[in-house]
Amino acid sequence: MPDEVKIQKPPPQGAEPRPEGEFAPPPVLPLMPLRDAVLFPGIVHPLTVGRPKSLALVQDVAIADRLFVVATQKDSTADDPLFDDVHHVGCAVRILKLIRLPDGNQTVIVQALARVRLGTAVQTTPYFKAGVALMADQVEEGTELQALVVSARQLIVRIIELSPRLPQEAAAVVTSIESPGQLADFIAANLNISIPEKQALLEEPRITRRLRKTTEFMQREINVLELASKIQSDARGRIEDTQREY
Repeated sequence: MPDEVKIQKPPPQGAEPRPEGEFAPPPVLPLMPLRDAVLFPGIVHPLTVGRPKSLALVQDVAIADRLFVVATQKDSTADDPLFDDVHHVGCAVRILKLIRLPDGNQTVIVQALARVRLGTAVQTTPYFKAGVALMADQVEEGTELQALVVSARQLIVRIIELSPRLPQEAAAVVTSIESPGQLADFIAANLNISIPEKQALLEEPRITRRLRKTTEFMQREINVLELASKIQSDARGRIEDTQREY
């Protein structure tokens, strides 16, 4: 069964996120490949875990420090990927909750903590372990960053208004995020974009470039959502006109 993210949302009350600058990962961490998902720092995710290596990993880390790394597979169809079959930029996560399912699979609620770059694999069975290094945000203070933050907030609020898949309370979350890097990551996690596009955003440490790219993606999504809304409105109008005729 695939290991995948079901939803992406901010941390629940009482689960304080740890900024990337304050998180120092151990030099070696277990690694869980993900098929069709890219995780971003600062977000809480449910993962459905079913593959033998992933189940073994969760069993071990759940009784230890609850820390591991997730990284996206280059080929989502690979059932048993090799170490070089995953992207070498991923996210360090901590288990918040573990739910065992009747079918033997598990749902693991994880909090994404920080970007990390994978080094050398030091273990391949019963699951991967690899060297990891923190990828800190690169901040370029200035008027462009400020303008991008303002624009990003406005665009994501517009998407929330138009999109049925995003809860309205997400707008309050956006306004509460003060860090430009965390804002870019929250937007990237919730945008309706491809896996390669999300992976590229994860691999970009420069906040200004991340915000610039997410702004482009948001404008594209707004154009699609507004067109879809117009099509639906026009269709309703034609139906109402037909009903009046009868």
